[in-house]
Formats: sequence, C-alpha cells, structure tokens
Amino acid sequence: MTNSKGKAMHARLLRARRGLGKGALGAGAALLLLLGASFSAGAQDLESGGAEPFAIPDMESGAAEPSAPEPTDEATPRTRAERLDALFAELLEPGLTEGAATRVQAQIGRLWSESGSDTLDLLLLRGKRAVAAGELGKAKAHFSRLIAFAPEFPEGWSSRAAAAYADGDFGRALADVGRAVELEPRHFAAWSGLGAILEKMDRPREALAAFRRALEINPFSKTARGGIERLEQEIDGRDA
Repeated sequence: MTNSKGKAMHARLLRARRGLGKGALGAGAALLLLLGASFSAGAQDLESGGAEPFAIPDMESGAAEPSAPEPTDEATPRTRAERLDALFAELLEPGLTEGAATRVQAQIGRLWSESGSDTLDLLLLRGKRAVAAGELGKAKAHFSRLIAFAPEFPEGWSSRAAAAYADGDFGRALADVGRAVELEPRHFAAWSGLGAILEKMDRPREALAAFRRALEINPFSKTARGGIERLEQEIDGRDA
C-alpha cells in the first residue's frame, strides 16, 4: 500500500517526466523517461553521500595547468554558446592532459554559473556556500528562489538537485536533475549526479547508463569513470 510520502514522490516524478522534451536529450531522453518505472517509495530514507557527484573541478584545486592565452584572430569564440562549444570540443581532443582538462572543466563550470544577473549569481553562490557548510535547508531555499526567478537557468536546477541529493531527498533530486539536463543536455555533472541518485536507489543499470552518458560528454569525469567501473562489476556479479 503506497503511503503519503510515496505518493508525493511519485507525483514529483510524473511532473518531471512531463517536463522532459523527447527531442531535447537525444540518446539520454530514453533513460530519463524510464525513471518512473520502478521508483521506490523508500528511496528518500537511503543515506546519501554529500553533493560530490555533482561537483565540477575548479582552478583552486591546484591540479589545473595555467590557461593558455586566448587567440585574437577572428576565429575566437565570441558568444557564451560558442565558448561552451569550443570548450566541449577541447575536452574530446586526443592527447589532452588531466591538468588541461581540469582547466577546461573549470571554465565550463564558470560559464554555467553565469546567469547574466548579479542578483541571481549571488543566490547561486550563497546556495553553494550553504551546501559546503552542510546547511542544506538554507541551500535549497536559495536555489528555489533562483529557480523561481530564472526557471530556464540549468545551474539552478542542478544545484538544487545536488543539495536535495545530499539531504537524502531523492525524489526532488531526481526531478530537478531531469530538468537540468533537459535545459543543458551536456551537463556532465548533472548526468553523474543522476547516476549517483539511481545507484543509491539500487537501480544499477539505469545508473550505469547515466554515468556512461556523463563520460561520453566529459572523458575526464572521475565520478562517472568510478561509477562505471563499480557498476559493471556489480551487474556482472548479479548476472553470473
């Protein structure tokens, strides 16, 4: 018999599924549309592991190589979209080092965090600081305000998904991460976060598909690579 918590989470999932455009995610759409197939009413009670699966490397880690001077010719990417395209292409270049990849990921993360509004950027920053301090209720409140003001800003959804995941609220995390990758299908951190959510919910095959999608976009995602290695072994063991 489904309890009130299970009904509420099921309703959230249905809303998330209705919000997903079938053509927006390409190969990832099928995975997201399958998420309601076996949603566990008890998933919210599982222990989470912080927001690390959603993390993007930053330049403060000390592992990144110094940024190369930007070219000044007419081929230099001008718009935000062009800069992102160039950075994602760089992630897939043969011979890219780990240090250079950290720099590229950090630049992508910075661009994703730019809402175009100082007020909204401040809400995002306050929310992320609250997550780092373990103040997850406060973090979700900041991100909810951000989403209310800028519902088309992917980083608001991804960040609230990370906070919800860290708080053990997997129903909210699942719905929010679905919206994040609908708005930004290349959001490798959100795909890794989705994999972590599904793994916590004991749905290893769907989790594996999400981690693989993250690694296709960003071959340097340590979270995705670790999830794939771990889950391939688990699934092989179950199938043996």
